[in-house]
Amino acid sequence: MPVNDFRRLIALNPPHAASTDPMQNFFTGGGYKHIDTRREMNKYLGFYYSHFIIADNPNQITRSLLCIYESDRAILTKNIERYPEQGDGAAPINKFEGVALYNADRLFIYERETTPGTRIWQTVVYTSNFKFSTYLSGLTMGIANQTVGDIACYRVVYEFLGTNINSRMALSGCGTFDLDSTEVSKFIRDRVVNDIRPNETAFIPRA
Repeated sequence: MPVNDFRRLIALNPPHAASTDPMQNFFTGGGYKHIDTRREMNKYLGFYYSHFIIADNPNQITRSLLCIYESDRAILTKNIERYPEQGDGAAPINKFEGVALYNADRLFIYERETTPGTRIWQTVVYTSNFKFSTYLSGLTMGIANQTVGDIACYRVVYEFLGTNINSRMALSGCGTFDLDSTEVSKFIRDRVVNDIRPNETAFIPRA
């Protein structure tokens, strides 16, 4: 090809370097496609209450509102934690955004705190019994306290609320509850306690 013609061709169609970000390649490339995420995740789209007990408040169950949704061919998440009002009348709220994947009958969620963005959490829950139950049990691990920076792992139970709900009303149901509160079902209360039984050698979910 004549040099001038080739120069014009390159100018109109500049070469694009391949991404060197391994996480971007995973979520948008082959690794993401090989996991049957988009096909299998359709049944898990919607709203959930997430229940867990944090180290800073071991005598109460925390309930947050989680949304799993599809956007631009990806499965994304939003999670809002709402805590009791402080002395000044303000109710602390933590917000997280993330991505969800499906593999081997497990739902994986990776989420980052939106403000200030220093905490990242990973949650894995069982999904094999979802057709018979509205609950998904698993473990969540991340930075428990923004100031101290301790790494913590808690048991977690998701309670499916539906795909079309009154989100304002659902958010009003978030907060903290006593360990014996009847506002939280016994199924959940029995499965979020962070204990280890004598025959266990690792921290595992309560099935």
